Amino acid sequence: MMNAKENDDIDLFIITAKNRLFTGRLIALILAQLLGLRRRRTSEKLDTLFSTATPQREPLAIVSKKASSLLTNPQSLIPNPFKNKVCLNLFFDESNLKVPKFKQTLFVGHEVLQMKPIVIKDNIYQRFLEVNEWVFRLFPNAREVVGRKYKALSIKQKKSLNTYYLILNTFFNKIEQSLKGYQLHLINRHRTTEFITPTQLWFHPDDFEKKIKYK
Repeated sequence: MMNAKENDDIDLFIITAKNRLFTGRLIALILAQLLGLRRRRTSEKLDTLFSTATPQREPLAIVSKKASSLLTNPQSLIPNPFKNKVCLNLFFDESNLKVPKFKQTLFVGHEVLQMKPIVIKDNIYQRFLEVNEWVFRLFPNAREVVGRKYKALSIKQKKSLNTYYLILNTFFNKIEQSLKGYQLHLINRHRTTEFITPTQLWFHPDDFEKKIKYK
């Protein structure tokens, strides 16, 4: 809460319709790419340069304030490639909204509660919170505030199970399977600490939680 810096990127958590995890991811990637918002993979050196934890050093000599600022703040020399970019690092299929047991930590719980929903369809945000009841055991005071704040934002959608819908659904199921195979092939080529299941995609190659020491 209120921790975002001017040069930070934006993490997006996307919940797709049932059996549309990889289709939804592809659509999100294409839109982000077309809009120039997608954050790309970067080298460790560049990532360190623009990290908010970059150490500040004293200037090597007596110079002007402007030159001193450049020496102690290398970020000012190069345009920040992360600013105002979106990081598509978390995708859930609506059929499995529960955060895995080993991820049910203070850090993830805090992240869940500080999310800002952009679009809510079919009460998906409320459903997500209901199956992740554990966050309210960690943060009991958040239940009333979160529930009241987003209760009226849901958009209800009616689905008619006619023959036309069933045919389209079968067609898109085949597309989903093809996209799943292709994307998993690409993901595994660069895979590090990502957590991948048939219904959840966690892309956190540089997991910030591991850098935090719980007291």
